[in-house]
Amino acid sequence: MQRKALQQGQATLVVSLPAKWVHKHDIVKGQSLEVVEEDNTIVISTESKEKEIKKEFNIDEHVGEFNKYILNYFYQKGYDEVKINFSNPEQRQKIIGSISLGRFDIISREKKSITIKSLMPTDITKFDTFLRKAFLIIIDMGEKIIEAIKNKEYVYLTEIKENEKINNKYCDLCHRILNKKMKIDSENIIFLYCLVRDLEKVGDSYRELCNNWDKSVSKDILTIFKSVHDYFRSYYELYYEFSKEKTDYLFNRRKILLEECKKRLEKANKSETLVLFYFMEIIEGVFALKAPLFLMKL
Repeated sequence: MQRKALQQGQATLVVSLPAKWVHKHDIVKGQSLEVVEEDNTIVISTESKEKEIKKEFNIDEHVGEFNKYILNYFYQKGYDEVKINFSNPEQRQKIIGSISLGRFDIISREKKSITIKSLMPTDITKFDTFLRKAFLIIIDMGEKIIEAIKNKEYVYLTEIKENEKINNKYCDLCHRILNKKMKIDSENIIFLYCLVRDLEKVGDSYRELCNNWDKSVSKDILTIFKSVHDYFRSYYELYYEFSKEKTDYLFNRRKILLEECKKRLEKANKSETLVLFYFMEIIEGVFALKAPLFLMKL
């Protein structure tokens, strides 16, 4: 179906609505319609309210015990309401304990089921905002780690690592949006999903640095980390401002950084070995992020 764009006034173009669609939905003159821009597509609908996605989940058919990961997958998948059925009364407390994580609220309790619901609306227009925040949280973690080690404030690392939970929150939101609104970017949806997943893994590596960096780690290790963290920042800059120079840096810098870490491993103590391992995990994690980015750019 094609429609011609008609001129109305000096700066406005209008397109007529199909008569069959107008009659089917009882559209009348002056009625407000929802218009959503999606790349090179415009979606017109009669209402802006998203249809709730409901799920019924039987624990006995899928897992031995309910855990927080299952709840998180419900959230990422985009479910708004989930009825969880169980036969073992001991599962009840496990479900209730997982709900306290804040993804859902309990709206119904029966003898052999609990129904949960996400009462906070998901703003599908905020994907780009949430993704950028996930990047910036990791950048902030790295800068704070450098500052804490530089000032020998190792106790502060425990507080810094809590930011990884915030990073998880934004990554989960991004996955939820992608699952709820598959038309955000239909061509690149799978690549965006992989990018968010791998970005969350990089955040995990920063958390583990906080768990394993102690006083026995030599000062020269911090110098290496500054370079590793700059490598992550370079990817962030490449993602938001793609260029040949930034691309060359991403490909060439990886090998140099890995060789530097491996060389330092030859004389590393136990704590330094763990820290260097997570350096290399971050390097490889950043390099893995190239795939979804280039697949979207090609």
